[in-house]
Order: sequence, then structure tokens, then C-alpha cells
Amino acid sequence: MTKTLLTACALVLAGGSICHAQTRPISNAERAVITSSYGRLLKDAGSAQFKMQPIPLANNQTNGTTIYCFEVNAKNSYGGYAGFKAVIGRVARSNGKTACFQG
Repeated sequence: MTKTLLTACALVLAGGSICHAQTRPISNAERAVITSSYGRLLKDAGSAQFKMQPIPLANNQTNGTTIYCFEVNAKNSYGGYAGFKAVIGRVARSNGKTACFQG
């Protein structure tokens, strides 16, 4: 399952979308949880740049979590951007609301 999700994520990042796959855009609530939670891991979260990809609908949800892949460009210790890096993580839902990101 993980290998399939990694392959799907790579295809989304490489081509911008998966051919013939049903997707949906990331909601503002999901984006806020991802950027704030993942931002805590960065040296300068306020300057981080995110590229969010559409979410494949098939085989993407288990036990109340959804798998996300996105790219982030953040500043390093010298103050320069390190370049976009792919990130895969899960967002948990609680009572129908987006709760937290786990990378």
C-alpha cells in the first residue's frame, strides 16, 4: 500500500496530475493544518513556500487519516532557500474536522 501511495505521489508531483484518476483539491482547512504543523519543523516557517497537489480519491484514506503529498521550499540555516522537496504525510480527522498532520 505504501509503495502504491509513493508511486501515486511521484506521478502527481512529476506530471501535475494522475491520468484518469479521480482527485480533489486540498481544502483551506487541510492546507492550514499542513502548513502550520509542518512549519513547526522548519527554521523559518513564515517564509516557507508550499505546492499542494490534488488528492487521489482511491486508496487514500485509512482509519480516519488521509495521505497527502506536497512540496515545500524552506530556508536553511544560512537564510537561503534549499529548493523544493517532496513530503508525504497524513492528516488525521476528529469529529469530521481536520485535526493534525503527521509527517
